[in-house]
Amino acid sequence: IVIPRNVKLAESPSFGKPIILYDIKSPGSVAYQNLAYSILG
Repeated sequence: IVIPRNVKLAESPSFGKPIILYDIKSPGSVAYQNLAYSILG
């Protein structure tokens, strides 16, 4: 799984939020969710 770079991933730490709470539909967030699902089953 490739985690794409995007502005939302860079911005989320500045707002003190994980990407999943900052923008759940951003490509980076979706990629991290897919990674978690593939690891956890």
